[in-house]
Amino acid sequence: MEAAWIPEMTALLGLELEDLPAIWDADFLLGPTDAAGEDTYVLWDINVSAVYPILDEAHDALAETTLRRLIDVRAYQTARRA
Repeated sequence: MEAAWIPEMTALLGLELEDLPAIWDADFLLGPTDAAGEDTYVLWDINVSAVYPILDEAHDALAETTLRRLIDVRAYQTARRA
């Protein structure tokens, strides 16, 4: 998902990776097989509020993302006041 689906989704929607929520998950259903007989998947749902499907080893990345976004917001707010 991180290697292909997220970059394709952000490009299609005109978003940057930083525009996505820090914590979210997506559920996929098994779709029809493609012409080569390989499995495909269909997006079922995206959960943003009140989800925490984070493994213990992801806490550092979550903290770094949260801190970076807080710094960005503070810089934006300071620039707006100037």
